[in-house]
Parts: sequence; structure tokens; C-alpha cells
Amino acid sequence: SGRGSTEALTKGLRENPNQPTLFCIEVSKTRFSALKQHYSNDQFVRCYNASSIAIDKFPDKETVIEFYYSHQTSLNKYPLKKVLSWLSQDMNYIKDFQVPDNGIEIIKKENLIDKFDLVLIDGSEFTGDIELDQVYGAKIIILDDICTYKNWNNYHRLLSDPNYKLIKQSSTLRNGYSIFNLDKNGIAITKR
Repeated sequence: SGRGSTEALTKGLRENPNQPTLFCIEVSKTRFSALKQHYSNDQFVRCYNASSIAIDKFPDKETVIEFYYSHQTSLNKYPLKKVLSWLSQDMNYIKDFQVPDNGIEIIKKENLIDKFDLVLIDGSEFTGDIELDQVYGAKIIILDDICTYKNWNNYHRLLSDPNYKLIKQSSTLRNGYSIFNLDKNGIAITKR
């Protein structure tokens, strides 16, 4: 709804003399309305009511179950049944409310963007892996919740990519975060 990490990012961008555009994707119609209202005076913020990825790109239950039992993360504070209900809720919301999907691709196409300058991946618990695929090559990638399913794999993937350099991280602040910078000589490859 425009609070937390989005507000921190927006506050910094307001001071940027290059006057960048910030694209925000929010799947929830209620939070989207709050987001749009919150930034109604900030012309550089463009809000999209969409799912960041296509519904058929969400992980299946087996993938989430395997992750749950293979990695001790903050997600294990909750019963598996609850975690799987969140996955179902996310997917059902997109179907039931007919929310457009592929929000990242829509933004790239409408705005003729090949690579983003900066990306914050802080959406649904279950969309982070595909979101990273779609924004790979961004100069700066910020991952929120690196200690849960959301960005666990993304964090380890970027750590192992010689083209990205970890410039800041914390695993103890809430569910963790990390910031990666693309080496100016590096070319990120989108295949895993």
C-alpha cells in the first residue's frame, strides 16, 4: 500500500536529480487503491494493478512442499497447511478478481524497457523466482525476505553469479534483505 520498503525507496527517488520513474505492481485491488492514493502527488510513481507474473508460472504445491522440508527458514514458523493455503489464495485471487497477469512484461512493453536500472523484489511469497528471471540484468537488485521462500533461491542465485556483487545484506532484519550490484563489465545471463 506504499509503506515500508516502497516508501523508503520512493523517498530516496524523490531526491534523485535524474528524475527516474518508479513502477509499482500490486495485485490486491484494495492495496492498489491505497498505493495509488498514497502516491497521487508523485507523478514519477506509476502504479499497476496486476500480478507480476503469469498465473501458470506460480510454483506447484510439490515445489513449495519440497522447499519447506529442505530449508529451515522463517516459513517454517507456520504449519505447511497454512503455507499452502497462502499459495492457493494468491492464485485464486488472480482468477476470482480477473487481475491482469504478467505485470512486469506489461511494464517493459508499454515503456520500451529492456533492462531496469533498479528492482525491488518484494511481492508475493511465491513469485520471486520468476520475477528475477524477468528483471535479470538490472543494474541493482534488492531482495526483501531472503530468509523465506520468496527470495531464498534468488539470494543464492545472485551470490553465485560472478556478474553480480553483494553490496549490503542483513539476515536478521525481519526476514532479511540483500542488495546486489551488476558489475559494470558483467553481462547477466537469464538462464538458470
